[in-house]
Amino acid sequence: MTNLDRYLDASLLAGLNTVTIIHGIGTGAIRNGVQQYLKRNRHVKSYNYAPANQGGTGATIVNLQ
Repeated sequence: MTNLDRYLDASLLAGLNTVTIIHGIGTGAIRNGVQQYLKRNRHVKSYNYAPANQGGTGATIVNLQ
C-alpha cells in the first residue's frame, strides 16, 4: 500500500478533492486491501465503486477531505 499512500499524499498536496484508484477486478484481494486502507485513512471522506462506464468494481472513486 506504499504506492497508494504516496498517490493520496500527492493528490492532497495538489489540492485534488477526488481521485480514482484502478485496482482491477480479479479475485478482489487488492480491492479489499485498498478499501481497508481507505477506511483507516483520515484524509478520506468517502469512497465507492466507479460507475460502470468508468471501471465499475475494477476502480474506486475516493473523495478526499
